[in-house]
Amino acid sequence: MSEWFRANRLPLVILLAGGLMYANLSRHIFERPSVRSSEEMTVVTPAPLQLLFAAGDRYLAANIATFRALTVGVHELKPETYHVLAQVQLRAAMLNPRQEDNYYTASAILPWNGQYQPAQQVLQRATDARLNDAMPPFFHGFNRYYFERDYIGAGKDMIVAANRSEPVNRSALSSIAARWFERGYQPKEALAMIDGMAKQSANPQLTRILQARSQRLKGLLALREATERFEQKTGRKPAKLEELLTSGVLSALPQDPLGAGYTLRADGEPDIVRPKKP
Repeated sequence: MSEWFRANRLPLVILLAGGLMYANLSRHIFERPSVRSSEEMTVVTPAPLQLLFAAGDRYLAANIATFRALTVGVHELKPETYHVLAQVQLRAAMLNPRQEDNYYTASAILPWNGQYQPAQQVLQRATDARLNDAMPPFFHGFNRYYFERDYIGAGKDMIVAANRSEPVNRSALSSIAARWFERGYQPKEALAMIDGMAKQSANPQLTRILQARSQRLKGLLALREATERFEQKTGRKPAKLEELLTSGVLSALPQDPLGAGYTLRADGEPDIVRPKKP
């Protein structure tokens, strides 16, 4: 046995095994009748086998898996097949979390078809790997907001996206984050978060928006504290905000600088007027 063969026998064995497996699979594929792409998405190839087919190149393996997902006609898929598609894209994210097409496709397809958690895992991997890309945390945060109503988690994701964005987009994303913090936190916690964002902001326009949100929350806190005093005085919740004035527990109703205004919820607790649809 030559020295060259002895030194390279393990790679040769792997290459030979891979060639035999590829030849066997190819024979079965070409012997089968032609089928639609949506009918082929029924098997998830294990990651080690994907690496073997790609000669150990995990980036190539991820590209192949992503290409497989991209070629599927999703409008033709059966509901149970989306699970397989999700696993294919999750394997691609494990092999190469930086693959841009993979996270875009996962975000556009998976959460809307019952595969929310795999989509979030793909996006989280992309967020951790693509440190200068604002889109993975943006999609991750939007999914939290839309599918879970997790306003605090969504706001934190949006802050990450804002910090990675160009200045022209940073203000808009930070404003969205502040709005979601306002909805998710208790008023005092949200007030502290938004005041901190305003102090760190280098954009005068964004600072003004954040200060307006801070003023709105201060008005809400004043109303809730007045409601507590009203309840202690009368033994009941107010039926309308004006009762806080007539009872003497509040001298004037606060004004919302953003124009939405304040209202009473069904339980008698003051709140900011919310749009009927998100």
